[in-house]
Amino acid sequence: MKEIYTEILELGREGGAGSKFIRMSEHYVAGAWQGSSEKLSFFSRPFNGGTMLDYGSKFGHLAPVLKSLGVGQVINVDVDDEYLRDGERFIGAATGARFVKSDDCYLELESDSVDFVLMKEVISHINPALLFTCFQEVARVMKPGGHVFLQIPLPQSKTAPPTEPEYHGDNTLVYWRFGWDLRDQLEAAGFDVTCLVTQPLIDRIRRKDFDTGWTAPDIDEVDLLSQADPDSLTAVADDREARRYGFEPDLHFIVWQCNR
Repeated sequence: MKEIYTEILELGREGGAGSKFIRMSEHYVAGAWQGSSEKLSFFSRPFNGGTMLDYGSKFGHLAPVLKSLGVGQVINVDVDDEYLRDGERFIGAATGARFVKSDDCYLELESDSVDFVLMKEVISHINPALLFTCFQEVARVMKPGGHVFLQIPLPQSKTAPPTEPEYHGDNTLVYWRFGWDLRDQLEAAGFDVTCLVTQPLIDRIRRKDFDTGWTAPDIDEVDLLSQADPDSLTAVADDREARRYGFEPDLHFIVWQCNR
């Protein structure tokens, strides 16, 4: 994998890519792809040549990882022209990945055309007026039997907007802080939903061990876990596997698998 990311970096340098593309490419050359590869291969059923839509892909740096895991065609979707331009010029050239712009969450893709959708830490940045459209469009383009793998931080038990302006690392505004009721929104859009977590997280919810002393402002641990229903959660990693794959702290690794 280092070879393909080095090729992408050199293509960007030679082709006049923007500084953000160069920095992210350097990050992947240094090994950032490894964690993504392990997590995707662990949570996902075999991709077996299917089509994967990476929603909110930025430049599309996950495309080589997805191809290495068996994805046949990668479609990168974003709203940012710079991400799409440099991604198509350099990552598209190296991997054959497609790049599609989404306006107001509508997707210029055929219905029933996608096998898998990856939504990694993106929906909290979608305008509230467009979120249901986002879910409906994803459901529309998915083939029957398709899967969405949605990873988003759950900082609290119930979904609400931030009480004060909040931004993530690339200075992107946060509209929503999601809770367990995200399941209701996904089901309303037509998905069958499974919440995937680690067995250690389920165990401590059952023990009512809600407070590990987490003091960071990003998550209200006690509120989140005290309102969780352990019977609604599905374990995908035991204690040993959670340590191996880096699913620690346990409350950081909550993935929604949505099937059509």
